[in-house]
Parts: sequence; structure tokens; C-alpha cells
Amino acid sequence: MRDGEFICTLDVAKTTRDELIHAMVGRSVAAVVSRLKPCRKQDEVVLRAEHLTGGAFHDVSFELHKGEILGFFGLVGAGRTETMRAIFGADKRLGGKVYIHGKEITGSWNSTKALRAGIGLIPEDRKTQGFLTLSSNIDNIAISSRQLLGD
Repeated sequence: MRDGEFICTLDVAKTTRDELIHAMVGRSVAAVVSRLKPCRKQDEVVLRAEHLTGGAFHDVSFELHKGEILGFFGLVGAGRTETMRAIFGADKRLGGKVYIHGKEITGSWNSTKALRAGIGLIPEDRKTQGFLTLSSNIDNIAISSRQLLGD
């Protein structure tokens, strides 16, 4: 389906990637999406999660390689926001393991430790969670680069 209309039925085993893309968008996109620079993905795993579990998510596992951009998506209530908040340390995770550059995160994990490890979070609801309303724009911009408590 495309734009609410039936387009075609394809046999997955016999369909090429280009045929699938053409069916999805209605034209060839090869010229539009051709890569100008080589892929920056490297073999090094910089963030790994194994069987993460929290209140709204269960058994989430993934690997993020250096140079990759990882996105989480799903329907409202699928647990994607809660998963990210747990990795960042804004919410407690109930189970599973997280590794940064191969080293397991142990003990209490919080957003201060996440920032020190190079993990940041842009919240889904930036209006209520993305800035300090009583601070100036310049203070909000600089907040993540200021000296953290306990340093």
C-alpha cells in the first residue's frame, strides 16, 4: 500500500531491494540517495544492551557500532522512550546489562554518569523535559558542558 491505495503484492524471496523501494515510493530513488562519502560504520561496538527490562519494555538487546546512528521507533506505548531513558539513567532498569566500549555498567547508573560516558538524551517531550524553564537560553545550551556535581 502507498498513500492508502493498494499498489502490488510481491514475493519476498524474488523481490530485489530496488523493486521494493520503487513500490514503496513510486519511483526510483537511486540518484537521490546515493552515498557521497563511504560509510563511517566501524567494527568497534561502542554501546551494547543485553536483555534490558523495565516497567514498559522487556528483553531489549542491540549493538551500536562506532559511526552508526541508531534509531528506535514504534507505536505509542511500545517502550522506546522508556528504554532510552533507562540507558541514559533517567529511569531505573529492572534487568539486563549495558556495556559502553565493552565495559559493563555496574552499580547505580544515573544521568551524570551517562554524560561522563558520552551518552546524552534529547527527550521526546522537549517542552517539559528538554530545558530548564527558569534559566536563560545560554544557560540551557551550556548545561551539559558545565562541571558535573562530584567532579
